[in-house]
Amino acid sequence: MVRSGMLRKFLFSAVALLFGAVGFLMVAGFFGYFLLFPPVPPPPGIGRGLVGTSAAANTEFQRRVAEQYPLPIREVELAKLLEQQGFEVSDDRKIASFEVRNFVCNQFWDISWTVDAGEVTKIEGVYIRHCL
Repeated sequence: MVRSGMLRKFLFSAVALLFGAVGFLMVAGFFGYFLLFPPVPPPPGIGRGLVGTSAAANTEFQRRVAEQYPLPIREVELAKLLEQQGFEVSDDRKIASFEVRNFVCNQFWDISWTVDAGEVTKIEGVYIRHCL
């Protein structure tokens, strides 16, 4: 009878340990997945759907920037429009950036400009995609 009680305790402990290990692995796997593949915000509208080689996609992004923000435009207005699209405008208000980084690929959308008396005189867009 004593052996039966010890066997039950052993089996109960083994099952509890097994469930604990499985639960730990599930939680670790869940958080590990999001560490390696975090949720990715969608790029701003102006940067969506760029396909092809990096050079071709960059040329298309430059075209879109020139089309969507025709000169002349006030710097304050440009910065506001870019922030509304999700770009992060630098403190000196000379570049706006949007980045998507994950384990496999990194993508960067940058829009830079020069200003004279509050008016944007030149605007350029750069798109870079780098994958492993």
